[in-house]
Amino acid sequence: MIMQFLLLFMFSLCSSCHSSKFSQQHQIVHKSDFEVYTYKIPKDKYTNYLVYIKSNIRTEQQKVLLPEECWAECQGKRVDFAPTEIKITDEYPIYVPSWFYTVETKLDLKNCRVLHFVVNRQQNDFSTEFAEPKEMFQAFPQILNIGDTIFVFVLDLLRLKPPEDEYFPTSERLRVEITNKLGKRVWNSDYDLNFLQIIGPVEPVEVGKIQRYIVPWNRVDNSGKFVEEGEFNVSFILPMKPTKFTRMMKLELNKVEK
Repeated sequence: MIMQFLLLFMFSLCSSCHSSKFSQQHQIVHKSDFEVYTYKIPKDKYTNYLVYIKSNIRTEQQKVLLPEECWAECQGKRVDFAPTEIKITDEYPIYVPSWFYTVETKLDLKNCRVLHFVVNRQQNDFSTEFAEPKEMFQAFPQILNIGDTIFVFVLDLLRLKPPEDEYFPTSERLRVEITNKLGKRVWNSDYDLNFLQIIGPVEPVEVGKIQRYIVPWNRVDNSGKFVEEGEFNVSFILPMKPTKFTRMMKLELNKVEK
């Protein structure tokens, strides 16, 4: 059933991609369309600088954004950030509008207050500051949808500190729970499922890397009924031990004409 949702998702997405090829030069991209997160991780002789960029564009027909360059100018020198892979737990064939860039350098980028990002041939300049993180993880949740009935919940997990004692107690990785405004549970991805009792590491294991976790949803509740319009809360949960990791987002479902 999950594969059917994803095949339908891809069909809709490919239609969007096809039309965008003819209109990219006319697309207008604004700085407010993006969220930019920057970090620095000191090493022995170098410092690893990380840039995560997420698109805020959420339309019925998702824009396909083509990133080209990411750099900063520091002490009279241009520092280019290399596009870096976001690893995926499962090879879901979906387009996720977020990007990860890194660079290792001896330069101190603390005075580099402006980050340049070129997407669809348009340059965007962002005020930024590379701060050394104190937390172990940073998580970036997203909700992608095509049409009114196919949703994909995405959580990008960036490791900022070396592993300690965290682990997954089963084969379940990302759990998604949807509740209504009254707090009543509507749907949860682990409903009526049994997972393998296999202990696994929390990916990514390496500091400065990102792992992408994905869960699809076809807008039916735990009883199999279609979920009508309304405002909902979505919990993105990594059911790790000894303490689970949770992030929240709002979800507004529109009325579907039948």
